Amino acid sequence: GSHGQQVVNLSAWWLPVDDVMAPRIVLQHGNNVNNNDWTVHVAAYHLRSMGFAVLLTNLRDHGSSEDSNHAAMGWAWDYFLDVSAAWEYAVQDKDGLLGGPQQKRLVGMYGLSMGGLASSTAFGALKDAPALWLDAAVFDPKEVFQFQIGAAVGGFLAYIAIEPAWFIAGWQANVDLSFKLPKEALDGNPPRPVAVTHAKDDTVSPVSEATGYIEHLKAKSYQLKEQWIVDTSDCGGTKHVSHQLTHQSEYYKKLCAFWSDVFRTPATNCEGGPVKLANRTNSALSPPLSPPLSPPLSP
Repeated sequence: GSHGQQVVNLSAWWLPVDDVMAPRIVLQHGNNVNNNDWTVHVAAYHLRSMGFAVLLTNLRDHGSSEDSNHAAMGWAWDYFLDVSAAWEYAVQDKDGLLGGPQQKRLVGMYGLSMGGLASSTAFGALKDAPALWLDAAVFDPKEVFQFQIGAAVGGFLAYIAIEPAWFIAGWQANVDLSFKLPKEALDGNPPRPVAVTHAKDDTVSPVSEATGYIEHLKAKSYQLKEQWIVDTSDCGGTKHVSHQLTHQSEYYKKLCAFWSDVFRTPATNCEGGPVKLANRTNSALSPPLSPPLSPPLSP
């Protein structure tokens, strides 16, 4: 990066569909998981059922991507560079692994949790990226940190502790964890389509993060096509990025309608749900994972 961020090699799954020139979506996982996590595989399954190919990248410090030279999570310091590199790779296909270059207007972004933080900042920088879907996305990592401290010791103590705790986290990582936040990167130029969804009972990223996104996106005149907040997302005790399962039918239809409108593709794949539709494109879903990209991506 131009401010001293390290250049690393990234790994990714390329999950195609039958049509090699179908629209592509760069799907980004969250914190302390990787591109083999169920959260992104459910999302990828939905997208492929709709006829959209998926590039599923490991952020640096996660999965089989290289580690960075900072000692802890980089948050807003460098992960947005990984999403930017993945999007450019999906457009250019410089190694000829994806079926050929794709039009920029046909390569979208989809971020979950911390992957939403990174995707939002990358989206703000990449003015040709057509649209962004956010699920339980982090708007400000410091706020999420305070929320999680509060869950452990109570809100009052979290309020007192957050400043020193955040300082120590940055000192341990030896980078600026708030270097490039969505509220700075999302400048409204151009005002493209964005969708925000979250659950009120999320135990990792509070619903106030979605409120932050919604207020900021409206202030910057983005096309807020979806602002869907559900009351509960409890899936066997999991309450984070889980309403894609607890509200699967509605989630699927909203997701499909959003991307079909963005890519100007027929919305016929939005009816029936993912299981029925997956049967129509079974050859594209078997085997479920393609070999990792080689050589790796570099931001």
